[in-house]
Amino acid sequence: MAESPISSIGHLREFDPAISEWSIFKRRIDNYFVANSITDEKRKGAILLNVLNEEAYKLVFNMCLPEEPEIKTYKVLSELLTNHFKPSESVFAARYKYYTAKKVSTETAKEWAARLRNFAAQCQFNNLQLEMVLRDVFIVNYDKGSVQDRLLEEKNSVTFAEMVELASAKSATQSSMNNWENFMKKEVDLHYAGTQPCQSVPKERSSPDQGSSGTSTTSNQQNKCEVCGRRNHSKDKCFYRNCLCHICNKKGHLAPVCKQKHQNFLQYSKYKQNFIESSDCSLFTLGTLQNDPINVEILIQGIPYTFSLDTGSSFTVVSDSFYSKNFERFSLKSTKKRFNLYNGEYIVPLGYFTCEIVFQNKTKEINIYVIKDACGPPLLGRDFFNIFQLNISSLNYVNVPDDLQFLFSKYKRFFEPGLGTFTKGKISIKLKSDGITPKFFRARPLPFAMKEKVEQELERLLSLGVIEPVDYSPWGTPVVPVLKKDGSVRLCGDFKSWEM
Repeated sequence: MAESPISSIGHLREFDPAISEWSIFKRRIDNYFVANSITDEKRKGAILLNVLNEEAYKLVFNMCLPEEPEIKTYKVLSELLTNHFKPSESVFAARYKYYTAKKVSTETAKEWAARLRNFAAQCQFNNLQLEMVLRDVFIVNYDKGSVQDRLLEEKNSVTFAEMVELASAKSATQSSMNNWENFMKKEVDLHYAGTQPCQSVPKERSSPDQGSSGTSTTSNQQNKCEVCGRRNHSKDKCFYRNCLCHICNKKGHLAPVCKQKHQNFLQYSKYKQNFIESSDCSLFTLGTLQNDPINVEILIQGIPYTFSLDTGSSFTVVSDSFYSKNFERFSLKSTKKRFNLYNGEYIVPLGYFTCEIVFQNKTKEINIYVIKDACGPPLLGRDFFNIFQLNISSLNYVNVPDDLQFLFSKYKRFFEPGLGTFTKGKISIKLKSDGITPKFFRARPLPFAMKEKVEQELERLLSLGVIEPVDYSPWGTPVVPVLKKDGSVRLCGDFKSWEM
């Protein structure tokens, strides 16, 4: 009986040098061999060749010439790929990148620590140096605020891991406090309708005579006030009973207990909001579900992508999920720019990457910023317009060169240089009265700079048959040359002197 195959543990994806990193892929395939107890070097080499895509296999094939890669062991093949993909960056360049890295406000403390470890991997620090520089850069380049102030208070004996845990705990506490403050700020937004301004109500304290057995306080805490939602008083004793609700604009209750609160939420949710203009830089789109976006197709490394146009945005942006799916091969650069939202809040992009885009057969380089947790479409901002020297009218056009050439050839006589000819009859000009005396005015002197242009225009009109030379005429008026934008002149007559 044939032996049934044993299912393997894990799954190996195809290795693509354009989107995958060899150092990470090698660790994964080594773990795959360990998990499945594969020790034969020939078999491991065959598995490696099998998971290479066509471009990667061609690379290995060329490196193994004049021999074939199938006769090589896994150790030899992996060493060839490791040497080929080994970064050529110098140690000092890697350390410069490490020391100048900054934590962005959207990063958590642990994400910042992981990014520092990734930068330090290429810096060739020894074990003693690594622990110290990780801790120091983690603190010094932390974003300014209460968390960094707390880290600076620690002693020199604290370790890098302890600093990360301390920063995480402090950030979590600060985040909870900020969320609570924002909640209270939004929920207790009051507009007073009386003659006296609204004031805060001091917290009632029980008198020594009441002790802890007051029955009225216990009774009030069981019933919720219909005006403000609190439980320490009744409706008729509520301080806010004369205030207006900022949701329904009705007197007698506050927003937290408004019955129209849920209805208005559904109404507001019909609108979608992207990021808008700020003083630092602009990034906005305000639209409704009824307005379709204006989409433009561009090419990045030969691959077409559809972006939405946003003339209010200063920069071109994509979401982090769109970046991870399509542009992970481009490394992110840090930035200090921030974008404000319509409600006054702001976000800081994860960074930006530079790439070449192709539009209307033109290739230009552009910076694309990456926004964390964004759910909107990729946006082309005003930087896209400036780089390609576009305006709104140049985006919507119809390019029909073949049809134009057909029209030019079919109606050739209409596009020939020169003047057209009226063929529907003869035209004669008659004077209103036969008793009019002809008038002749002598020519005026021309500026020297205009003389040659006027002579050229006269020659042109003469060649077209518009004018003809005469020896004598009872009528005559001075020539008035008008300079046109292309430098030529238009000849007009001064008939003002003919007024009777």
